[in-house]
Amino acid sequence: MYNVDVELDQLLTSFRLTFANILAFLAKEILEESSIEMNTLIQSILFLSGTIEQLPDYRKVYINDNKKDPKFMMKLSKGLAKLNRLNIRHPSGAIYAFKMV
Repeated sequence: MYNVDVELDQLLTSFRLTFANILAFLAKEILEESSIEMNTLIQSILFLSGTIEQLPDYRKVYINDNKKDPKFMMKLSKGLAKLNRLNIRHPSGAIYAFKMV
């Protein structure tokens, strides 16, 4: 029983560290914002609604603009342009294309 708990704890810790590293990369490299808190970043981005349009060669992600936070939405829009330049691919081979609407 103890060995299973330790292994599960190690897996969850690894997941949390990976998620924290992804958020840090997103904040620093994509949004050019090194002073943003993780909670603020999560609340500002992950709670935005949107839609996905699947095409043969593209997977278009339309993110709905938050009119209450125009300053951050401007940064996010620039960040999405950077993400688009990375040509991130879905396992099917389709390229992700992000856009604010």
